[in-house]
Amino acid sequence: MAEQISVAIETRSEHEIEFRVIRPDGRTVWIAGKARLVEAGGVRRFVGVTADISERKRLQDELHRAQTMEAVGRLAGGIAHDFNNLLTIVLGYSELLTEALEPGSGPMADLREIQQAAGRARDLTAQLLAFGRRQLLQARTLDLNRIVAGATGRLREVVGQGVRVVTRLDPEAAPILADPAQLERILTNLAANAGDAMPHDGTLTLETRNIHADDPRLGGVVPAGEYVALVVTDTGAGMDAATQAHLFEPFFTTREGAAGLGLATVYGIVKQSGGYVTVRSAPGQGSSFRIYFPRVEAAATDSRPREKAPRGGGWREPGGHVLVVDDTEAVRKLARTLLEQDGYDVLEAADAAEARQVAAGSFRIDLLLTDLVMPGGSGAGLYAELARSRPGLRVIYMSGYTDDAAARDRIAAGAALFLQKPFTRAALAATVREVLDA
Repeated sequence: MAEQISVAIETRSEHEIEFRVIRPDGRTVWIAGKARLVEAGGVRRFVGVTADISERKRLQDELHRAQTMEAVGRLAGGIAHDFNNLLTIVLGYSELLTEALEPGSGPMADLREIQQAAGRARDLTAQLLAFGRRQLLQARTLDLNRIVAGATGRLREVVGQGVRVVTRLDPEAAPILADPAQLERILTNLAANAGDAMPHDGTLTLETRNIHADDPRLGGVVPAGEYVALVVTDTGAGMDAATQAHLFEPFFTTREGAAGLGLATVYGIVKQSGGYVTVRSAPGQGSSFRIYFPRVEAAATDSRPREKAPRGGGWREPGGHVLVVDDTEAVRKLARTLLEQDGYDVLEAADAAEARQVAAGSFRIDLLLTDLVMPGGSGAGLYAELARSRPGLRVIYMSGYTDDAAARDRIAAGAALFLQKPFTRAALAATVREVLDA
């Protein structure tokens, strides 16, 4: 600041400066000053104005974080489609090999290592997509209490034996609109974070409550409105202000060997679900994550996971005819192999143009199983075109990532089913069975 004052004296020009001030209550605020050197009666003084720009600085920081998240999200989306295709091939064919090998054999042990590594890669890609808000959410009206209560047993394993898990669930908590699988991911990531903060013992408390957000202490992070809050509190080491400032940034972590995507993933899921997240913490005083989901009108709720169809026993009567469309040959052939083993008649096409040629024939097609991102046209556009000449045609979209807004809207509204790549044999069988038996 002294150097800037010297420059202002030498140049005798209007000068602007920004600096931080610690108030008597301990709060740090940003001040912007604008002043000009004035001489009168042999006395030189600065005359100007100052303004509190703390809110502007906060908004600038939020914009910077949002831009960082958007950049990483675009990067994740760019690699996710091809990468998840590769993982589909690795996991799918290793699953077929598992069925062919003798249990307990040497090759079986090696294959399990391959599957575990591919599974970790799949989870990492899913976290990147969640963080970047590029995943396809399959939201429905849920009872948050049922989700939390159902996850409690698993969360005890996540935090470790020395940590108590306590629930305080408001029986009057309103329904919310969310993806149940992603809600469980939020709980798991927050529990893992809490477990690291309480390595020996402590308490993890899960609370739900109805909230009318108009509290000025929330700093404008949560707009006024009606919410259901999920509060996850631990009695761990807590965090200082510097750590909290970077908490939701990608790859930021205080855990040795961690990827630094756990809390970034939580942030992405919450924002994509239309919610907000705040943190209260201090060194030695634990941490409290507060997630605000918009309330929805009371309606029938569903928190049950989708039932998986047993292996085999596809839609045999009067027969299931499936057209598989994917521009990656190995993925296409894997899907065909799995479906034929389950009793379906399968046709295949490498892209939208070839699919049109196949559909122009006299073949029976009950179901279109199509990738969303393909050369020569999207899967959603292909289905819309084929459905005009085949009114009874049903569709399952599959992808590792998509920016197709129309398809995302149809999936989110429940008008179409989505099969996330990389998929397992059980997931493929269950999804096809659900569509054809509907």
